[in-house]
Amino acid sequence: MKKPLLALCVLIGTFWATAQESVLDSLIAFSESEVKADTGSINYLNAYTLAHYRTYPELVKKISENILAAAEKIGYKEGQAIALRRIGASNYVLGKSAELIDSQLKAITLFEELGDFARVAGSWNNIGLAYLQLGDAEKARETFANALKTVDPNNYNFIGVLYNNLGIAHDELGQQDSSLYYHTRALEIRLEFNVSKRRLQATYTNLGSLYHTYVKDFDKAIEFTQKAIEINLETKNYVGLGGDFINLGNIYKDQKSWNSAYDSFTKAIQYADSSKNQSTLSAAYRSMAELEEERGNLNSALDYFKKRHEARIKAIENRQKVEVKRLENNYEVAQKEKELAELKTAQTRKDLIQSYLIAGIVIAILTIALIIFIARSRMKKVKEDQLRLERELEYKNKELTSYALNFIQKNELIEQFSDKVEEIRKQAAGEVAKDLLMVRKLLDDNSRIDNDWENFKMMFEEVHKGFFTAIKTQYPEIGSAELRLCALLRLNMNLKESSRILGISSDSVKTARYRLRKKLGLATEDNLVDFLMRFDKKMVA
Repeated sequence: MKKPLLALCVLIGTFWATAQESVLDSLIAFSESEVKADTGSINYLNAYTLAHYRTYPELVKKISENILAAAEKIGYKEGQAIALRRIGASNYVLGKSAELIDSQLKAITLFEELGDFARVAGSWNNIGLAYLQLGDAEKARETFANALKTVDPNNYNFIGVLYNNLGIAHDELGQQDSSLYYHTRALEIRLEFNVSKRRLQATYTNLGSLYHTYVKDFDKAIEFTQKAIEINLETKNYVGLGGDFINLGNIYKDQKSWNSAYDSFTKAIQYADSSKNQSTLSAAYRSMAELEEERGNLNSALDYFKKRHEARIKAIENRQKVEVKRLENNYEVAQKEKELAELKTAQTRKDLIQSYLIAGIVIAILTIALIIFIARSRMKKVKEDQLRLERELEYKNKELTSYALNFIQKNELIEQFSDKVEEIRKQAAGEVAKDLLMVRKLLDDNSRIDNDWENFKMMFEEVHKGFFTAIKTQYPEIGSAELRLCALLRLNMNLKESSRILGISSDSVKTARYRLRKKLGLATEDNLVDFLMRFDKKMVA
């Protein structure tokens, strides 16, 4: 009884200072401190990081490395193995699949020594998923097979997972017979042992796809896909419903059952829209457009292609929001770490002052403290102003770059859409063909950059004030098109990006750069981009 009580006391003493802090503050504090080399602290932190590796993978990885070092000191193999698994999970979130594999292999060795074969199988499965992420389906297949050899034969739920993953790996390898076998085995186990509805639905979806695309047994494909739909309806999985109704519609379309395909795609659109899943919605609109095109309803097909275009743009915007959130999290971590460092520095100074007070030099210490206080106040004000300006500049530069990249995305999407309209127009006749020609001309006109350029110019001037005026003043012969090129070069845009943003060919960009160099009076050995960057810095100075 004494040992558990002692461990509890150690935990209370170690973590009391951080118990009242936010999760982020706690994670930063743990990442910056050495982990106590005892099983209580190691087990606590291994459990604590499990809940946060998806949100703050960098911090959890750093903490887990500290846990691993502490566990190695006392030869605590279970603590080492779990810390290695957590490092692997963090690397998976960070997209570092090769590092995940390395840490999982080390964990497997430790779990085997401990006789913990359930976790051995779990680690092999994780490695297999990493190989799939790396695009090495053969390695993934071998690894899932290793997991199947070590899994507890009574763990039917996990055996079903492994059969499912083996089916996916074989499908990636083009071995559809084997894929069908493993997905069928997964279905048998999941039906017999009543596993989770979500996993059963995934198996039905996979089998429906195989029977559709490989076996060409449309009745079976419809049967499995409808069963997947039934489970999604029961569990209110509207995202899954969108995808399954697209699959069902494609099966009907291949059977030339136009009305059934139309009804399925309509439901896919409804469920994708209700779940706000723009990627699925875009796929549903595309399938509907292709169906209408095959049926000869060209106007309707064009409408659905337009809706698909809008959904794709929204999907891009959603992905950008996720990326911005990730950047905000990273920025928050950096700020918290900076605050922690400043607190440590402040604490050091405070200890120094206290030592002087104990020594009896009260008047001298008070004077020094006053000077330090004034200096710190001024320094803090300067740093706050500088940090604020840096944040504003960083944000505007991100916004400027994002806006410039949107030029490319917008022009590419419009170009794809224009090509598709032209393709449909060639198949149409009469007034429809004329209308489609007008649509394409409108799309081509919409790809002009004048309006976008004015917005971009305003944003650029906010970040690089007076840049255009200064160039125009010093080099009055430079025209508006060359000013645009100067801005893109100042942002270090390459030839391809500049071509897409300006809406001209790469050769035209090369010619424009050559003429710009001549007007700026640059010699052959002078670097045009470096010149514009130095010009901007010189202007700011």
